[in-house]
Amino acid sequence: MNRKIWCIRVSADPAFARLDRNYQDPVGVSCAECGGVASPQRQPLVVEWEDNSSKIGDFVFAGADIVLQDRVAQQLRQVSDSFRTIEVTFFDHPNLRKPKNCSKRKLNSRIWLPYEGPALSQLLPMLHVPLAEGSSVEVDFICNACGRIQYKRLWGVEEKTLGNSVPRVEGKGLFVSSADLSGADFFSPIGLNLVLCTNSMKEYFDSKRFSNVDLLEYGDVV
Repeated sequence: MNRKIWCIRVSADPAFARLDRNYQDPVGVSCAECGGVASPQRQPLVVEWEDNSSKIGDFVFAGADIVLQDRVAQQLRQVSDSFRTIEVTFFDHPNLRKPKNCSKRKLNSRIWLPYEGPALSQLLPMLHVPLAEGSSVEVDFICNACGRIQYKRLWGVEEKTLGNSVPRVEGKGLFVSSADLSGADFFSPIGLNLVLCTNSMKEYFDSKRFSNVDLLEYGDVV
């Protein structure tokens, strides 16, 4: 059976509340040559709600970060131990706090602070793997000192927006060695800020019909 690679992509559907991530400098030992942090320490994700909706999906859009409700994470833990979660915290500002006197329409236009909704966390794969030969990627740079690699772009993968869907190009995309995965269900490719999974997780997601998330075909396990 062909083992495919799927990318977890949270929808930016305006019907669901969305998050903006506050930039945080990476924490860790910086390389003297490239200045990058090869293995940054993960900190709690600091976010703020966009002014668009008060409806919270099973998964919450936060750019490239995978934010989900804690109850969904608990369900995933029943079938996989190859990920962890970290806390999501909310940037505080007087303008983000619930006003005392306003219309029902304004109240429902966004999520207000103090946050009273379902507990949220960020999903992080435990495993980071190199891409196998043949992957459709363009290298941005490789540091000769620390070995850190960063890719500029990738192509040939399935793409989906609210109004359009483009299937994966046959023979293109990302390829990962089965030996490197060591049975993991969730993983990230080194040099790309993506959360990927295998067929078993794709089938589980489909069976649960989680809201506000798509699994896009990105490649193959080889």
